[in-house]
Amino acid sequence: MKSYLFHAPANAIVLVLAMICSVYATDHSSSLDPSATGQSDRDDSALYTIPMVYGGIDTLGGETIRVWGQYVAGDDSKLVTSYAQYTRDEPMPPNSLMLLTGNLPLDAYSYGGIMIVTGVISTEPQEPIYGDDTLLITIDAISYEYIVTGTLPILAEPVDPGGVDDGDCRTCDECKFAIIVAGDGRSGHKPTYWENALNLRNHKVDAEDYCPGEENIYVLYANGIAPDTGAIPGEEVRLCSEYNLQWAHERIARAIAECRRQGKRSTVQKMFTNHGSDDAGVFMRPGQWVSPAELTAQQQMLIDSCCRTLYDEFITCYGGDMSDGLQNLDNLNKTQIHVNTAAGATSPGYSPHRGGHVFLNAKINCRQNGGRYEDCVRQAKQEYIDYLVNLFDSWDRRYCGTGGTA
Repeated sequence: MKSYLFHAPANAIVLVLAMICSVYATDHSSSLDPSATGQSDRDDSALYTIPMVYGGIDTLGGETIRVWGQYVAGDDSKLVTSYAQYTRDEPMPPNSLMLLTGNLPLDAYSYGGIMIVTGVISTEPQEPIYGDDTLLITIDAISYEYIVTGTLPILAEPVDPGGVDDGDCRTCDECKFAIIVAGDGRSGHKPTYWENALNLRNHKVDAEDYCPGEENIYVLYANGIAPDTGAIPGEEVRLCSEYNLQWAHERIARAIAECRRQGKRSTVQKMFTNHGSDDAGVFMRPGQWVSPAELTAQQQMLIDSCCRTLYDEFITCYGGDMSDGLQNLDNLNKTQIHVNTAAGATSPGYSPHRGGHVFLNAKINCRQNGGRYEDCVRQAKQEYIDYLVNLFDSWDRRYCGTGGTA
């Protein structure tokens, strides 16, 4: 059996850079067309793209080969076809990511550095990661051919601690609830999603009198295990799944009804921070999405139970599609509904790999400094726009050479 590949010509660096510039200019992932280079038996000078490795895994497992891609540093370091695609808050195309182990690259290449990795290929079947993926390939690196350093990370302003600590003596409001959906935690997951959950949860508990604990805070994250149980109590963290999202809404709806019987007003804060799709909704875990129609039905339960105030935040690609779906809600002339998104119905969103989302952090900081909710949303939108301008400019200058040094 033969695998499609191409041989590295003398101008390989120019060729790869031209590909990268095309990726960033059009803002979607790209790979070389094997038909343009023909096919040949594998040899030590062959250079593979990540999709080529997936396509030829039947014969490449256990082999030492050369693979080009862009590096993403982290607890589970990765090689990706396009760092621009990776920063988007939507699933990457199938067969566009592999784990990187062994001798890791230099720090200067951590955020999208372009390189050729020589290493040993291995894989184990597992649950789908993105789309049609049914396995995840690992390359155990032996050496690197460095081409272009990564961009300096453009991070959000950190959240001002503000408020008070959970342990301080004060009375919290038992009729305030939060549902925070922070993704599935698998290979395409960014630390930023957990940090978003942490930042919003702590702001609500420390500054807005939400009661901590499993009766009031529902954080749906990955396999239900908090990366740092000292940051968010483990009892508040549950498996990120469609079932648990429905279960959380039903539990809170019953609690809202009880608050009403006691003559108390209820508030519910919801946030989705994960990959989004322009036709499927928000990604929960492999094979599970929550659609605009499903979320609308869940939200209606809270309204019917006499919730007084609802906040919906979407830190996803195409978040506007989810918010548009909520416009069909019947608020029974008694529920105030506030919906805001980092991205429109037809546009992707972008998150830093770590440090929290610019839109969310800016909004929290504004609120903790006494800003009105609507004013803080507008301010956060502008800060996010500025972030995107700087992000795209840094990519353009780094990879396409139209400006100074990124």
